[in-house]
Amino acid sequence: MAEIITGKSYDLIEDNIKKIKELFPEIVTDGKIDLTKLSNLLGDYVETDNEKYQMTWKGKTNCIKLAQTPSMGTLLPCKEESKNWDTTGNLYIEGDNLEV
Repeated sequence: MAEIITGKSYDLIEDNIKKIKELFPEIVTDGKIDLTKLSNLLGDYVETDNEKYQMTWKGKTNCIKLAQTPSMGTLLPCKEESKNWDTTGNLYIEGDNLEV
């Protein structure tokens, strides 16, 4: 049976949540992760100090969320706009930074 290609990229968030649930099944409540339970399990390994060195800017959280969103874009070759398509060893990709 042939594999159907959807053009959707790997879902990093879904995979990470699956791994956390496998490691700590007791923190799952109604299918969601209970951060309080996870924090209690991790004990001293949870950072609670608000003062720390970090690089931050307005909109950083949204950028991280956007970067973790599965991509629906698909790269397709454009042979008619290419030079020496059959012999070149080069590839040029143009597009939005996050999507590309």
